[in-house]
Amino acid sequence: MRAEDARNVTIDSVRAATAQWQPTALTIVSGTVGLADLTIENTGNTETTFGMSFNAIANVTATLPFTQIVLPLNGKISVPVDIVGRAAGNYQLAATVTGGATSVQANLVLLNRTGRAAVVHAAHAQVDNLHQ
Repeated sequence: MRAEDARNVTIDSVRAATAQWQPTALTIVSGTVGLADLTIENTGNTETTFGMSFNAIANVTATLPFTQIVLPLNGKISVPVDIVGRAAGNYQLAATVTGGATSVQANLVLLNRTGRAAVVHAAHAQVDNLHQ
């Protein structure tokens, strides 16, 4: 290689992720604990610390074992989440995963009937380019 053939290249760090619920349907008997996994994948090009939280909903409690995780490039984790529904109604539990200026959200819909089982359906969302 000759000096005139050399070129400096800069690659910007890109922080990106996907988040989704597993399984996509879950039956919970009102007042008991159901388990769903929040799966997070680092789709960016650098190691990233991701934070996890839920929106507050009356009559629904969701519990994480931890609220932050460091994932390497292409790293993936399934985080177990305990979910309890205590009253009849339709609820939407939004899990928010942060790792930069833009967040990733995965929505879990809880359908709970009095004296009957609750059915949880999951929908996932993907947001790319989580820049810090």
